[in-house]
Amino acid sequence: MKVFFRVDSSIEVGTGHVRRCLTIAKGLKDLGVQDVVFICSRLEGNIIDDLTNHSFEVRIIESNPEFNLEDVQQYRVPEIDILSQVQVVDAEQTINLLNNEHPDILIADSYLFAETWENILRPYVKSLVVIDDLANRFHNCDTIIDYNFSDNNKAYDLLAPSGCSKLCGTKYVLLNQDFLRVSNKRKPIVSINRILVFFSGSTELHPLTISVVNKLQSIEPDNLHIDVVVGGNAEDVRRVAKNINRPNTTVTGPVPNFAQLVENANLAIGAGGITNWERCYLGLPAIVVAIAKNQVPSSSALSRNKYINYVGELSEETPLKIEELVRKFINDTDLLNKQSILCLKLVDGKGLRRILISLLPKSYFSFSLREATIDDVDMYFDWVNDPEVRKSALNPAIIAIEHHIKWFNKQITSNEAFMYVYECDGVAIGQTRFNIIDGIAYIDYSIDEFARGKGIGYCMLQEAIKRFSNMNKVLIVAEVKKTNPASISIFEKLHFDKFLETYTTFSFQKKLIL
Repeated sequence: MKVFFRVDSSIEVGTGHVRRCLTIAKGLKDLGVQDVVFICSRLEGNIIDDLTNHSFEVRIIESNPEFNLEDVQQYRVPEIDILSQVQVVDAEQTINLLNNEHPDILIADSYLFAETWENILRPYVKSLVVIDDLANRFHNCDTIIDYNFSDNNKAYDLLAPSGCSKLCGTKYVLLNQDFLRVSNKRKPIVSINRILVFFSGSTELHPLTISVVNKLQSIEPDNLHIDVVVGGNAEDVRRVAKNINRPNTTVTGPVPNFAQLVENANLAIGAGGITNWERCYLGLPAIVVAIAKNQVPSSSALSRNKYINYVGELSEETPLKIEELVRKFINDTDLLNKQSILCLKLVDGKGLRRILISLLPKSYFSFSLREATIDDVDMYFDWVNDPEVRKSALNPAIIAIEHHIKWFNKQITSNEAFMYVYECDGVAIGQTRFNIIDGIAYIDYSIDEFARGKGIGYCMLQEAIKRFSNMNKVLIVAEVKKTNPASISIFEKLHFDKFLETYTTFSFQKKLIL
């Protein structure tokens, strides 16, 4: 297995693209994929050394045509692609560095790349994966990853090919491993005694940091400590500390234990971007300022759905808005607790594993079957309302949450229902259910979107039927829509006999022998 990354870092584009690709690369290496190569431009402010320090090969594009990042971020389909020539040049340079090796996977992460670049690369790779978070341009790829929170979950239905696997939403959030190491500390927050202030590693935001913290002077400091993290060198940090007048406040520069600071805090004040997900994972309510245009859509959507408290883009009113919200949380700890619980549910820390399961053959993983529990109710709700599941269901109507909860509670406690969850390295990827009615077991199953197309459905049903047959020797019946060839093939492969045909369905049966 050979995997290439095409990604850049610089003062202008930042380091986030490279860091999330590095997270995937380390995950690949942990699974035994040793042939991992990065292709990067040597731009000012790059972090290529971070890649080589982790023993990854880096091939360098020595010169790049210039482009305006704002042009890319503001680009809106179906306008003419003003950057098409830039994409052509970069694609040709990337192909030269592929060196006719035809990688199994090429992962591209750049706001620059779109359909023009991808069309040129497609013949040179077996699978093309795109990481995006703007949803503002056409793509031609096999998989697209966008873990932003959005009110529009179908944006890529119009922007990517119909056969493209779309790994969209917060279940695919890529987190730094430092945050996963404190996963045992994930619990709802109930009061405030420590606030974390961190906007960015950029020294340009030091004035904002100083203004915000000083605005909180009037809040009783004795029982409220503030941790402030800023970018820059030691002198920059001292300058910020000197200009902060609030007692019971600690100012530090970039720290290796940032996850520990997030864990210790009860409320955060900061920017959007990846830190939104890090805070949500640890259940930390946050007051958020957008410091870049690409942070606005996701931060706005998160705020509308009560996950964060968004005060808009940076303005003169920002410190006052933040102070008002801090007071609100101090006076209403119930609100703080509710938001903390919501955050914990939004990001579960398994995004990397889901992405790897989607990208790699199933031979890289181990699988297990367990009984469903009452704690699986939300997961089952997500599965049952998956568009492809509804499309294959005999009744395609969307299931309301109140009906689902009532149904699930009845099923999980019934002696006539047997519910199993299939897991891949600790990540739930599908379910199988047997309902016994008048001595016949009716079977139902589904596979999560990221695990489809790998033969996992067959393996799961095989294991579930084996487990079920240890306790029950009855006739198993499956009813499948004719428009669902994948399920038809699975039941035929499992030696089910077709015994009934209607205008829209086939019925299969299998007798469990005593």
